Amino acid sequence: MHSLVKFIRLTPFEDPKLWDHWIGLKKLSDTANSQLRLSVIGQSLVLRRTKAEIGAVGDGPVIPPKVVKEVEVELSEGEREIYEHLEKHAQ
Repeated sequence: MHSLVKFIRLTPFEDPKLWDHWIGLKKLSDTANSQLRLSVIGQSLVLRRTKAEIGAVGDGPVIPPKVVKEVEVELSEGEREIYEHLEKHAQ
């Protein structure tokens, strides 16, 4: 997160020393406050709108409902070995 803050030059948090002081999770006793401050910074950087909010404005694009499609594929023996290896490593 600090890399993003530094890239967009979000003053004063772009300074690593200030970031560590206010956000850094080094002190276990202040972890909750650090997470709260980090959450506030994140919420101020990200614009999130629901489909209903966009539709209520009227001038935004119409967003179709989400469609989920599950497609089953047949893997070759080599592909299956690689898939199982990666799956085991990820767990």
